[in-house]
This record gives sequence, structure tokens and C-alpha cells, in this order.
Amino acid sequence: MTDTRPYLQHLSGSGDLETPHEEIRAGFLSLALEKNRQAIPFVEEARALKVTASQAKTPAELLQIGGIEPALLTAASLSNKAMGHLRPEDKRNILREWIKEVLEPEGNDFVDELVYRFLLTRGDALGGMMRNLAGVLGGGMNYSHSDSINPHSARNSLKVRPPCRAFCRS
Repeated sequence: MTDTRPYLQHLSGSGDLETPHEEIRAGFLSLALEKNRQAIPFVEEARALKVTASQAKTPAELLQIGGIEPALLTAASLSNKAMGHLRPEDKRNILREWIKEVLEPEGNDFVDELVYRFLLTRGDALGGMMRNLAGVLGGGMNYSHSDSINPHSARNSLKVRPPCRAFCRS
């Protein structure tokens, strides 16, 4: 009697399902390098935020600086999705409360605290983007920068060939 298990056409043993260490290492290295590339615009935003926020002598004065509100909301841990559901007056009220509860207790170090919290929120977003990318790569799907997970960065260079057993570098 002939064995009719279709997977036997492609697999001769469990070793065929194991990813070699070199491919695993290359995948993790590729993902780490891409994460660093994707982080560049976030770090640049944080540097600009620090310069702009340094104009304020007190945390409350941050609300008077034009164009800084989106960064303040990010530092207050509001996601882009959450911000889309809030009215302008809701955002201002949230910021006033957040400044009172979080930044004012920091005294003269409020700008550093603002930047740290901004980076924490951006880092969380970056982590999500990289988990999505790892899922794409691990699933053997095509990925190119036309499908970029971060439209702010033009420095990306990751290209992946389909499918492989570990993350791929090309």
C-alpha cells in the first residue's frame, strides 16, 4: 500500500522544518537593523520636541507653544486612534490634567520628562510596527518599502525574498 500523506512529497523528516542557526541569526540581525532605521524619524522628532519645549519656563507654558500639541498628546500616551475620537476641547483638558499630574511634579526637569514620555509612546508604536514586520517576514510574505510601515523614513533598505524559513536578508 502506498503512503498517501501529501506532506511526504515535500518533507523527508523533522529536520526539514528546522531553520538553521545562520538563518535565524541573519533574521534577527536584519530585524534589529531595520528597527534602528525605523527609529530615526522618532529620534529626530524627539530632538525637535526638546528644542521647542525648552522655550517654556513652566510645564503650563507648553500649551502656549504653537504646533506642539500633537507631540504633547503623544507624550501623554494618546494613540493616533484615540486622538481621532477626541474633540479639540477634550484634548486640551487631557493635556492640562496630564501636565498637572505628570510634568509639574518634575520641576525644572519637565522638558526631559516630556521627551522621555514622548519616546516611550513612539517606541511602543515602533514595537508594534516591528512585530507586524516580523509577522510578515516570518510568514514568508513579500515586503517592500512601497508597503512601508513608516512613511516618514526614506532611509529604508530592507527587501525580503519570499518565503524562507527565517527572516530573510536580500
